[in-house]
Formats: sequence, structure tokens, C-alpha cells
Amino acid sequence: MLIFATATFAIITASPLLWMVSASLKEPAEIFNSSLIPQHPSLQLAIASFQGQYSAAWNYIMAASVVVALPTLVLFFLFQRQLVESIKTSGIK
Repeated sequence: MLIFATATFAIITASPLLWMVSASLKEPAEIFNSSLIPQHPSLQLAIASFQGQYSAAWNYIMAASVVVALPTLVLFFLFQRQLVESIKTSGIK
């Protein structure tokens, strides 16, 4: 029973961490600071800064989007087996 709980616990633990890392340009040590006022723009705003009024640097926008998505993809591939096993054992028919 504990084996099935580990995948759920890993996802519940990793989700807020990924959200905090992807939503800021801070270093990881600064993310866990108790300051509630953001000092840096979010990554979405940084990516949006590559778009001007009349043009867009699509190569930079796409490259930054891939870099932002990489931590989520890495965690998915690391915990893919546990995720599939927990779905299989949950009783979905």
C-alpha cells in the first residue's frame, strides 16, 4: 500500500516546487524566502518581453518556452512508472 502512496506523494510534493521555480527568475535559495512581494518578473513575462509591438523574436520565444517546460518533462519521465502503476491500481476500468 505504501508503494502506491509514494507516486502520489511525489506528485503532490513536486507540483508546488515546479510552480515556484517556473514562476520566478529567482535562484532556488531565494524561492523559499519569506518575502511575499515578488522582486523579479515571472518567466511568462520574461518570455513575453521577446515580443514587440510590430515583431516577435520567435526563435527566442520558442527556446525559452522549451527551457521552462524541461523541469516538468524531466520529473514526468522520472516518475512515469510510478504514475502509470498508480493509475492502473486505482480501479479505472
